[in-house]
Amino acid sequence: PKPTPKPTPKPTPKPTPKPTPVPTPVPTKPCYKFNLGVENVLKHAGINVNGMSVDDKRNTCIDFNKRHSSHSVKHLQGMGTDENEVCAAASITLMANGYSQHALLKLSSDAQRNTLIVKTSQCSGQSVAWLQSQPTLTIAMLMNQGGCCR
Repeated sequence: PKPTPKPTPKPTPKPTPKPTPVPTPVPTKPCYKFNLGVENVLKHAGINVNGMSVDDKRNTCIDFNKRHSSHSVKHLQGMGTDENEVCAAASITLMANGYSQHALLKLSSDAQRNTLIVKTSQCSGQSVAWLQSQPTLTIAMLMNQGGCCR
């Protein structure tokens, strides 16, 4: 008998191309627009002080700062309301950039300001020397806009 011819192999399908990977998105962070006024700062921490007396707003801000800095209540009470607002704005901005409440408890408002200066310099292109000459609220505002805000 004649040998049986080998069957014709089925064509090999072209492999399915690997899917194009989806790029990993740049992590986003909250960015805030700060205006002076306890209510305009603390709202970014989820604290509503609308309808409170001026003293109650101030005390709420002092309480926030006590829970987010190394300062004592006595020290914070010795600061003006504007200074407390700015301290809160710095803490809120640092938390938006990955600092935990626990980490902030180890830092004075001066140390938080210095940390904010370094971080703002890294993303804004402004020099540390120039940032050191600016009010803390200006630095917090810069950290919440442009290249510092994604």
